[in-house]
Amino acid sequence: MSGRNWKVVATSNFADETYAEKEIIGPWLSEMGADAICKILNREYGENDRTYYTPKTADYKLWRGMEELI
Repeated sequence: MSGRNWKVVATSNFADETYAEKEIIGPWLSEMGADAICKILNREYGENDRTYYTPKTADYKLWRGMEELI
């Protein structure tokens, strides 16, 4: 996908299956814009924070955490 259909998603920094992903901003960002926002957020919160921010395309299905496991 290309164009302005990217979003920023909060995911688990430690691959925690119970962590429910959240859409932070978008899906109207460019890939470069989403990537830049993620870099800023990850730098601000640090590598030991529970949340890691990653760019995803608009059609990305969020992981619902415990709801997916039950």
